[in-house]
Amino acid sequence: MEEEHRRDRKPKWWKRFWIEATIGSVVCVTLFALYFSNYINLYVLQRGIMLIFSIFCSYAFAYITIEVLSEKDPLKRYKIGFIVGGVTTSIGIIFLTSIILRILNLPSLPQLLDMWTAIILTAVIAPIIGGLLGYWLGKRRNFRPPFEKKD
Repeated sequence: MEEEHRRDRKPKWWKRFWIEATIGSVVCVTLFALYFSNYINLYVLQRGIMLIFSIFCSYAFAYITIEVLSEKDPLKRYKIGFIVGGVTTSIGIIFLTSIILRILNLPSLPQLLDMWTAIILTAVIAPIIGGLLGYWLGKRRNFRPPFEKKD
């Protein structure tokens, strides 16, 4: 009975999630409208959609860690954490590179590499490499948290 009641109960962040999902959808539609009106280029559209997608992923990650894995083996949380940390770091490095190029008044990443190459690098290649490196680092540490000392 308690298990059934627990599944019916909505988390505290559930209402806020749907509010932000609605706002994210409106922003996504606006980004597409600006792109098709030629106010922004494809790279700006892709960055905006990736930002909105990362917000949804953070909510999904919060739900999985709090609601699903809170009672199960913490090793699964650490595995997910290392992979997500690697993906986030790799995408962050790409965006940091874009910022540095802009500060140095050099051509932007899409101008240097071509638009589609920059999009594939940011949306596909960097997350895959980051996830693999995060998993590899976690495996070397036996998936212990980074703040825990190695034996």
